[in-house]
Amino acid sequence: MKSVAMGRAGVGPALHMTLDEFRAGFDALKTLAWLDTPGCPPASRPVLEALHRNLDSWQEGHFSWTEWEADPDHARADIASLLGATPADIALVSSVSEAASTIARSLPRGARVLVEAEEFRSNLFPWTALAERGEIEVVSPQAGGTGTLTDRLCASLVDGIDLVAVSTALSSTGARPDLSVIAARARAAGAKLFLDATQSFGVLRLDLESIRPDYVAVHGYKWMLAPRGCAWMYVRSGNVSELEPLAPGWHTVDRPNASYFGEEPWSAHARKLDGALPWLPWIGGRAAVQWLRRLDAEQVEARALDLAGQARRGLESLGIEVAPSDQPSHIVRMYAGGSDVLARHLRSRGVIASGGPTGLRVGFHGFNDDDDVTRFLDGVETWQSERLSTDDTN
Repeated sequence: MKSVAMGRAGVGPALHMTLDEFRAGFDALKTLAWLDTPGCPPASRPVLEALHRNLDSWQEGHFSWTEWEADPDHARADIASLLGATPADIALVSSVSEAASTIARSLPRGARVLVEAEEFRSNLFPWTALAERGEIEVVSPQAGGTGTLTDRLCASLVDGIDLVAVSTALSSTGARPDLSVIAARARAAGAKLFLDATQSFGVLRLDLESIRPDYVAVHGYKWMLAPRGCAWMYVRSGNVSELEPLAPGWHTVDRPNASYFGEEPWSAHARKLDGALPWLPWIGGRAAVQWLRRLDAEQVEARALDLAGQARRGLESLGIEVAPSDQPSHIVRMYAGGSDVLARHLRSRGVIASGGPTGLRVGFHGFNDDDDVTRFLDGVETWQSERLSTDDTN
């Protein structure tokens, strides 16, 4: 059996789960083709069961809040295993914004940060907010032109850039830059590398050993299938001492539940950056991560990329423009007027996707299958035919 980790670590064959078994864990997929995981996935049975079990014990008074307190730490170890890191490298936070803001506040005055202008705001505002106060400078790659996203980032990644912040997959289009090329360029320029892996971790592998990012942040409520509020940050060993928590609290120490009062040295590990750890989300989050660990990461990635490739080719065969990507992506963005109407049309046929006036986005996880692609493309073709028929009538 190949590694089941999203990074490099694995678990034993006895824990292995097939993709068919994975799909069977989502009740919604009995009737729906769910292609909106870039927004939010359907609930999985293991996560729901963990939440229901603990809600029942809370209602009945049989719960233990100290046991609930332990769930985030167990999740930390499982996240580290998925990533191929150690628990000491993982901080538990509430959002990517919190993670990015923590790093932004650590930068020296006048530091220069390279970030794409069309980044998702959780990986944009933490940097631009400090720039507006004159504390750092934000540099954006030149928009437009014929270069790829990777080319444009690397062209601006020159000496004097202190940090480059990039998403492993852009939320807007699914475009995936070549992280190996960007990482090598960052090292050559002496810049640190921050990755927002929210739109890929849980479905695509991330090789820490080859890319060697300084920081990785993920909100787990998308491809990791966790409840909203379960986010985490990887901090490469050696960088922890440069960072301080945004709001130091009782979780800032090594053993927060050993004592709650008086002075205590801060942890020397990434956990010193832990934010508030809401119990119920992390109960569900732990269940989600444990479930993901049973998958073969290579199989999940291959399935997702294959299905997305089918969808991309199908859309192009219908004459529909599709957003480019430097690397094969599990997310496909199509451009067509009236895509908000298309999204409603698809939903009426049991196909769930996100659409606005000018475009529609679909994403594929390991729980999707060929039939989901067929239902999606059939829905698009029907919508396209109906629209052409209406235009001819008018």
